[in-house]
Amino acid sequence: MDAGTINYKIYENGSEYLGTAKVTMPDMNSKTFTVNGAGIAGDIELPVVGHRDAMKVTIEFVDSPAGAYKLAEDRRHLLDLRAAKEEYDDVRGKIVVKPHKYILETVPLNHTGGELAPAASQNAKVEMSVLSYKHIVDGKLMRHFDPTHWIDKGPDGVNRLEEVARALGK
Repeated sequence: MDAGTINYKIYENGSEYLGTAKVTMPDMNSKTFTVNGAGIAGDIELPVVGHRDAMKVTIEFVDSPAGAYKLAEDRRHLLDLRAAKEEYDDVRGKIVVKPHKYILETVPLNHTGGELAPAASQNAKVEMSVLSYKHIVDGKLMRHFDPTHWIDKGPDGVNRLEEVARALGK
């Protein structure tokens, strides 16, 4: 039984800690075909294999640390979010801590300076375009989406874009 995130840290390039922040993770929305015509009473919406809308991640820092300015630099950023998540194993009657790792290849879109107010956090934000997304739980790949390299894998390890790439001669 999943309980929640105990805590997490954000790193760039796997080793450089970026600061205390709250992260709004990317949504993975499928592009769709709307199918209609003879033999169909209305419309049917079907997902396009391996195609997603553009993904974004927002990182809101508690203050305005050097990490926020670093992420706003106009270049590719490889982010590594490491989380300790709590689960309850009801068979063994035990609380278990599972490591989660999110690896995001990103480029910055916006940097918001936040607010200056007495006795308050500044809350600088950086919004980034996500070029590739990988989620690993306890060493097992849960999701890997990388549209420029024709990868769309779930926990079953099947690349849903492999047939498309093969049909295109890749």
